[in-house]
Amino acid sequence: MMRLEDSGTSPKKNAAGEVALVISGQGVCCPSGDVPSALLGAVATHISAAAADERFSLPIPGAEEGAAVLTAPVAQLQELKDPPLRMAMLAQTALEQALAALADDFTWDELLILTLVPDTRTPRGLPPHALNQLRRDLSELRPGLDRAAFRFASCEEGAVVHLQAACAELREGKRRALLFGGVDSLVDLVTCTLLARDGRIATTHNSEGRVPGEGAAYVLLQPESAATALAHLAGIGCAVEPNAGEADAKRMSGLSAAVTSSLEARSLSPAAMDCVIAPHDGSLSGALEWHHTVERLFPRREAAPRNFEELLPCRSFGDLGAAALPLALVLGSARFEFSHSSVKHVMVCETGDCPQRGAVLLVSF
Repeated sequence: MMRLEDSGTSPKKNAAGEVALVISGQGVCCPSGDVPSALLGAVATHISAAAADERFSLPIPGAEEGAAVLTAPVAQLQELKDPPLRMAMLAQTALEQALAALADDFTWDELLILTLVPDTRTPRGLPPHALNQLRRDLSELRPGLDRAAFRFASCEEGAVVHLQAACAELREGKRRALLFGGVDSLVDLVTCTLLARDGRIATTHNSEGRVPGEGAAYVLLQPESAATALAHLAGIGCAVEPNAGEADAKRMSGLSAAVTSSLEARSLSPAAMDCVIAPHDGSLSGALEWHHTVERLFPRREAAPRNFEELLPCRSFGDLGAAALPLALVLGSARFEFSHSSVKHVMVCETGDCPQRGAVLLVSF
């Protein structure tokens, strides 16, 4: 495992004159396990963790038997029924791995641990006492880790905006390291029932809809001069989608604007993207929005080439909620370690129910 060290040198700057940041450690826990290469293997080969959930079925018009809903749980958590308990186990497993990349003598006071959690407006949202318990559980992973700055943020206004703000703190020298992650579990009966009520859940009879999943992931970010890189964080772009959720009736522009903004940090065009981690959530609206995005980035009238590789985590793990962006960042870093064929630029995209859209450009080390 690579370790971070204080090199004593001035931070390196990127093309925009900002302190260059790298991903230097990572951790994950999802249906494919807790190994980043297994995560890549599952997504790249389209292995799906979705299975019929025996707890819940929906009626089929004209049929006597109903159709089971599809969920993608982590098998090792099958005995835990309470979403906060499942999330605590997921987050501890992922954070434990990411912490291993820090030196044994790292000063915890200089570490920010930012964890994205479910929207508090949802039934699985964590109330203050549950967040306090999660903080205690995570701080017990290392002696003295309770001195680190723990921060929890809801994804109701997007995830990339939180990453962008935390990276600004890191560049300003307020912290020496940032652990950016997220955890969520959508496989409980209440969440599945609400999705079914709104006609937004996939079943064994109808695959159009979301597959509730669960997982956690963290990436360790550090100034380049102080870390061994798994990937360079080369650009972050954010934009608002004025027509969120209406891709079937209106043209979508937010995600393409976010992608373009993240590429501008390196003076790159969309053609430079070798791999894109697409933000589908399994819904028809999500698929249509991605189609609009590709059409804007690569206009057919200009015969622009579309030669990028496309990775779709939702096809393997379903809807991961607050864990989606951190897991996609781990997936992007893992893609650089696979050299057949090699890629140099990976674009991680974010969409969702809120209007905020985001894109993160990763560049190989």
